[in-house]
Amino acid sequence: MLEGNIYRSWNSNLMKNLLSTSRVSLAVALAVFLLTGLAGRAATINWTNTASGGWNTAANWDPNTIPGAGDTVIITNTDVTVSLNSATTIDGITLGGFFAGTTTLSLNNQTLALNGPLTVFPSGSFTVDSGALVGNTNAVLSGTLVWSAASLGGTLTLAPGGLLNISTGNDHNMPNCVFTNNGTVLWANGAIRGGSSGTLIYNYGLWDAQSDQTFNNAYGGNGTVFNNYGTVRKSAARTPVIP
Repeated sequence: MLEGNIYRSWNSNLMKNLLSTSRVSLAVALAVFLLTGLAGRAATINWTNTASGGWNTAANWDPNTIPGAGDTVIITNTDVTVSLNSATTIDGITLGGFFAGTTTLSLNNQTLALNGPLTVFPSGSFTVDSGALVGNTNAVLSGTLVWSAASLGGTLTLAPGGLLNISTGNDHNMPNCVFTNNGTVLWANGAIRGGSSGTLIYNYGLWDAQSDQTFNNAYGGNGTVFNNYGTVRKSAARTPVIP
């Protein structure tokens, strides 16, 4: 009987120790989870500099940090230009407002990758003129945007009511791109070049070709396809050159 009592006592103490250890481990794991969640929580970051400046200067933002993946930025100060300093990934951008003056976001030969919406209000100005604009997830473009050169990539969607002006005689490159138009595209100038792993355009809105342009498969590979489910309009053409 004594041996049995000793065994039961030892076994009981062992179970208590195991349960105590399990509770401590669970508490530590929960604390780490909560701290990690708080540290990784997305932030809304506002541009506060009343002058132009670089994206990668923490002092230009409130809070004083450089916006990156997981963050949403709001840039509304008028008569400033915010320039990217390096390749940047962001969860969302609100640019401009309903103010006098202009708020400009410049790619500055860098790549801007969107994990969420880019909304350009009337006083905002955004032009893809260098570098690249790439859509990763839920990259919805709203407002008026200009594409004068450089590249579009990934998956991008122009929202209903949105306007994309394709301007200048430069090449407009979109290899490895899926572009969905639910708004209006005014194609005024310059070739559109697709291909590589594939270029797909889905037009559900208005695609207005305002001059004689080339839409080609310059990058080869899996090809370039224009799928029209909306309206394609040829509204203008260049004056013919007669030798």
